Amino acid sequence: MKKLILIFFIVLLALGCNGQPLADYKVEWSKTGETDTYKLFVWEGVDTTNCPFNYGNDYLNPDVTQYFKANVSDTVKTITLNNDGLFVIVAVVAVNQEDVYSGLGVSKAYIKRRTPNIPALIRVIMP
Repeated sequence: MKKLILIFFIVLLALGCNGQPLADYKVEWSKTGETDTYKLFVWEGVDTTNCPFNYGNDYLNPDVTQYFKANVSDTVKTITLNNDGLFVIVAVVAVNQEDVYSGLGVSKAYIKRRTPNIPALIRVIMP
């Protein structure tokens, strides 16, 4: 009976828990002109049809600004996300000193893993 209970708990833990609660995702994009700052936006969801990020769109749209994650001065940023199997899409906007900004650069949809692994790479395609 003890062995049966032990096997039950092992199966329960294996099926019900993420292998690692958080993981790092390295986000890269290309340099855009005389850019001083990049604004990073991260969307997570079950279905990619609900993502408000469209390539080249205006980032000041409230549907986009609510997903603001960070201001970045380089073309690489590591973000930490839950390992929950949801989709993640990353968007980046380049902004110069005069507050002139590019269109929205958007990554492909990436399915977040549920188990530990090396940091994943997400590439954002800039306009």
